Amino acid sequence: MSTDARADLGQRIEAVESGYEFMLAYAAQGRDTDKGAAAGRNVREYLEKMAAALDGLGGIVADRARAVDPALPSVASSFLAALDSDARIAHGAVRLVLARPDISSQLIDNLNASIHLRALLTDRPPIDLADPDWVIHTQSADRPPVRFEPGCRVAGSMVANGCTIGGEVVRSVLFPGVIVPRGAVVRDSIVMGDSIIQRGAVVDRAILDKLVEVGEGARVGDGDDSTPNVAWTSTPRARSWEPR
Repeated sequence: MSTDARADLGQRIEAVESGYEFMLAYAAQGRDTDKGAAAGRNVREYLEKMAAALDGLGGIVADRARAVDPALPSVASSFLAALDSDARIAHGAVRLVLARPDISSQLIDNLNASIHLRALLTDRPPIDLADPDWVIHTQSADRPPVRFEPGCRVAGSMVANGCTIGGEVVRSVLFPGVIVPRGAVVRDSIVMGDSIIQRGAVVDRAILDKLVEVGEGARVGDGDDSTPNVAWTSTPRARSWEPR
């Protein structure tokens, strides 16, 4: 790979990463419009840089891979196909947001949640929790090991003792004893001890207390800020979320 080609790819990755970080902050500001923002702090500037970086990114990565090793595109074909697809979808989403007359914090929050490409390019945690030279001691629950059932999917998550995972857990932290059966999804969330996410339920960008039960088919984390996620009722075990 030439120095110029490596630098170009690095600049594209940096544009995606810096845009993502800026959008995280913008999404938390409660803005109804992007109008009036100072130069260099306008979300449109970051989105334009992201759009330019995403345009044709899949092909560029494939070319760079081929320059490193002619056999690499064949070996990594599934990864490259996923990257190309995600880059195209993200590019279209960014362009759609840029076409809006006003860009709100809510819109950017939704855009961030829909872009998965960054995890393929730059998802490196700032702190290595497995660093043997900087051990973090925590109190371990006296529970059996985690049970990962056939067909489950766990990515970028911390799962404590005693959990049973049959569904999907992505970028989340599960405390001891949490149950996520087949068909349930926990994404970008923190679920505390002995909670149950029933089949077909989705927990997205939420923090759940201990002993919570999310009912079958319920969705926690959906809707805008003024929409209740669920109706809850008191049960002998705990609060229980049921579908709307």
